[in-house]
Amino acid sequence: MKKSSEMEELPVIACSLNADEMPERRRRWGVLLEGALLERTEIPAGVRLVLATGDGVEEELRALAALERDCCAFASFDVRAAAGRIALEITSSGYGVAAVRELFL
Repeated sequence: MKKSSEMEELPVIACSLNADEMPERRRRWGVLLEGALLERTEIPAGVRLVLATGDGVEEELRALAALERDCCAFASFDVRAAAGRIALEITSSGYGVAAVRELFL
């Protein structure tokens, strides 16, 4: 059995969305990625999504990243724009890395 100090270090890997909110969130991600995704790459601590900028892409990606930060506190959502592309790096640590990959790869 683990010591209590070791157990306290484990991240809580959970999403606070309820069952009614999940389909709409998945739909929004699907629409965004279907129309703009250029690259989906596994990185050491998670996943990088690269999208082509276009009509509302950056705004929707930033909005979704903000929503995900609120409901998935175990992960970081870092948005960076450059040269006609916008990238989202979704990272975590420990067991959170596998969760991020399961959700976004």
